[in-house]
Amino acid sequence: MATRIAATRPSFDVSGWTLVSGTLYSHSGTYGSVQLDTSTGILTYTLNNNNAATNALGVGASVTDPFTITTVDTHGASASQTVTFSITGTNDLPTIITTAPSATLVEAGVGPGNTPVAGTSTSSATLTIGDPDSGDTASFDVSGWTLVSGTLYSHSGTYGSVQLDTSTGILTYTLNNNNAATNALGVGASVTDPFTITTVDTHGASASQTVTFSITGTNDLPTIITTAPSATLVEAGVGPGNTPVAGTSTSSATLTIGDPDSGDTASFDVSGWTLVSGTLYSHSGTYGSVQLDTSTGIPDLHAEQQQCGDQRAGRWRECDRSVHHHHGRHAWGVGLANGDVFDHRHQ
Repeated sequence: MATRIAATRPSFDVSGWTLVSGTLYSHSGTYGSVQLDTSTGILTYTLNNNNAATNALGVGASVTDPFTITTVDTHGASASQTVTFSITGTNDLPTIITTAPSATLVEAGVGPGNTPVAGTSTSSATLTIGDPDSGDTASFDVSGWTLVSGTLYSHSGTYGSVQLDTSTGILTYTLNNNNAATNALGVGASVTDPFTITTVDTHGASASQTVTFSITGTNDLPTIITTAPSATLVEAGVGPGNTPVAGTSTSSATLTIGDPDSGDTASFDVSGWTLVSGTLYSHSGTYGSVQLDTSTGIPDLHAEQQQCGDQRAGRWRECDRSVHHHHGRHAWGVGLANGDVFDHRHQ
């Protein structure tokens, strides 16, 4: 804003003013500053929108910024004129700042030898919201969030979820170690889970801040599942009158192995087994033997066609087997006793 002030030479008293250049002088006010060109008498006001006092003006607030300009004559007589600039306030954005997360999340899992790794399941950050405008307030926008209770809200992410306490601004992340995406993280894999938090003011203006939680992967146990044996083994022998009883000499089950960690593979551990040929291995039991095809996961159970000391047909002793992957060991047992299914055990 510019105002022309007339004066007779010698004219303007620039005591307390700052020389900008030539005949241009400046002076600071409450909400901005003025520049006076003493050669033309033009006084120009520039509002400072980065000034805290300016930003504190609420919507429609009306204030003034007065400046007194003085002229002096040859004999030292002076006269003054006050120029008052009027300013109207406008809404400003609310503010939101955050601390860094308190910790890097680490997936729970296992180390060498199936040693448990507890991991780090929680991390938090503190968000502070505000509004520079006098009389305005800022609040958290919880649209799309789920109310837990009171001032606590939750939101799901990729690897876990966060809870935001709107009364304190504390945002807490909890890693979900049962989540498939979390379990798919390989050893040392590094990923992030970002959440954008928004604040709104009295007049609907908003500001956002993204809090990014970092997660490191840990090894997980490989998996092994089995079908039930296809048949109950029956010893060959004789019936009444020496009628031959052929019995049932074979039974099979299919074992499926895998690994939840991306990039990891699982394989059968054939330590203690005898290689028959190719991917076929054998192992002896009490009443027969098994053959495992490691390419298909199918073990065939063969009953020995002979009388057993206790005459219990199809009685199998438990045979130890295990499956391993790149970062550890996962053992299981297999047994059949009068129709019992396989028993899998983790070590």
